[in-house]
Amino acid sequence: MISSSKDAIVRILTTYLKLTSKGERPTFKKISSEALVGEEITEHILKEYRLEGEVSSNKRVKAALTALTLGIEGDRIAKYLHWKEF
Repeated sequence: MISSSKDAIVRILTTYLKLTSKGERPTFKKISSEALVGEEITEHILKEYRLEGEVSSNKRVKAALTALTLGIEGDRIAKYLHWKEF
């Protein structure tokens, strides 16, 4: 994976966590717009990590763990998680 694609994945996952922490069920278009990544790429990544559709705590934790695995700092992710998700 090249660093630019890694960066795009991290931005998509972070945006997903940010929007869903507010109780939203964001569309691919909304996530791609805020993450500054093309809509097709956003859709592909969210489907690849099985984050499309209904939002759940399990999906949010999966997104957080994936972002951490890709090297994002924990404090950038933790602010979008609810205490029950820890």
